Amino acid sequence: MSLPGIVLSFAIASLYAGLFHFAFARRAAEVVRYWAVAIGGFAVGALVGLAIPWQALVVGQVHVLEGSAACIAALFLTRWLQGARRARP
Repeated sequence: MSLPGIVLSFAIASLYAGLFHFAFARRAAEVVRYWAVAIGGFAVGALVGLAIPWQALVVGQVHVLEGSAACIAALFLTRWLQGARRARP
């Protein structure tokens, strides 16, 4: 992937992390965790997009649909696991 594709991927994942933090976070320190999870989730989704021959919503070399789906799923999974950890006695 070229440098503009990587920058676009980071920008989209950072946007998702910021919006998710704005909507669901309880503390300011959680933004770093959500940002790292969003970057990782978007990267996994983009790799899945490269492996699937179906080309839907591709901007240059960035598979936005697959990356977005994996990013959002990873963010909600992180929130669920974080809540499950807090609920334990």
